[in-house]
Amino acid sequence: MHISKKYLSLGTLLVAMAFVVSGCKLFRVSQSPQPVPPVPQGGSCFTAEQCPLVKYTCATGFESFSDPSNQNCACGCRPAGDADGSVTPNTDVVEKKDEKTMEKKEEPSPTTMQFSGVRLGGSDASPVIDFNKADYDAARAADKNILLYFYANWCPICKAEIPVLYSSLSKLNDPSVVAFRVNFNDSDTDADEKALAREFGVAYQHTKVLISGGARKLKSPETWDENRYSSEMLRAFSGSSS
Repeated sequence: MHISKKYLSLGTLLVAMAFVVSGCKLFRVSQSPQPVPPVPQGGSCFTAEQCPLVKYTCATGFESFSDPSNQNCACGCRPAGDADGSVTPNTDVVEKKDEKTMEKKEEPSPTTMQFSGVRLGGSDASPVIDFNKADYDAARAADKNILLYFYANWCPICKAEIPVLYSSLSKLNDPSVVAFRVNFNDSDTDADEKALAREFGVAYQHTKVLISGGARKLKSPETWDENRYSSEMLRAFSGSSS
């Protein structure tokens, strides 16, 4: 069959034009589609033209959606929740959290008293205070469990034992307990301390007096170690007298 050069040229031109058109389409497909501005509440969406081309994974807390009727936002990610994009609260978690908050509010919290005197040892909750009548009267009025240690600055036994008292109160760390170091028969003893010694019939230095519920529970001139301090305070301050 004889085909004229005129028809060959025309066919070549048509093929070339088809290639160019096809190439343009391939180029368009190969481009990465760009998302439109985020939808409310932090999601993202793609147009109806982009949806068949793009692959995406929604972050934690978001869910994928498809809405072909919406040309401008046909697919994408939205906050997990209702169809309108609003998040449905987890009421179980909220209620449990509120219950825990209420439980914490109902729990009584021990009050740590503030004293004007010098804290010699112990802890913030269970301090050992250098005796002064104002702090002592405040502790009695607050119905605190009180330990009085009658101390003489010339007494070697007192100097050896008083650090044991400090350590014992620090480990006890109970806001219901306060101790006072009371000077006795030495150069630092004042009138209030002399009156206190007379009130409890103290005749010797390094005597311990334990008071609970406004009454004396124990008086002992013996030397105590930490275990003895712990056991005697537990017994006296739990309500049993000695």
